[in-house]
Amino acid sequence: MGLGLSKTRLLVVDDEEIVHRSLRRAQQRGRIDVELLEAPNGAVALELLQEQPHDHPIVGILLDINMPVMDGFEVLATIRADAKFDGLKIVMHSSSDEQSDFNRAMKLGADGYQVKSSANSLVEAVARLVALTK
Repeated sequence: MGLGLSKTRLLVVDDEEIVHRSLRRAQQRGRIDVELLEAPNGAVALELLQEQPHDHPIVGILLDINMPVMDGFEVLATIRADAKFDGLKIVMHSSSDEQSDFNRAMKLGADGYQVKSSANSLVEAVARLVALTK
């Protein structure tokens, strides 16, 4: 196994570049010790999932709700409808604190839901996702 292949692989799906930048910064500072893949929308996320290597799969997704092309609910429903992704952990990470969004995410099969509030909440969401994959 090559360097880095033993790291947990997570996919961060968010249309806000600041989210990806914040997570890369946290990684550089040693606050996150995982391999992060990035997708700017749900359609790209689904492509990455379909193309991932079998010997080093993505085990968790941090998924925003409000995105162009395909929103997080559509992505979540699509993933949960495909048996080959059984076991994939998904934490919704959204600026929405609406109970209806939380309820919908849980009904569609999310493993968690966290409201975006700061860079620290991003790190916490990643830590929560990693814990779910163990």
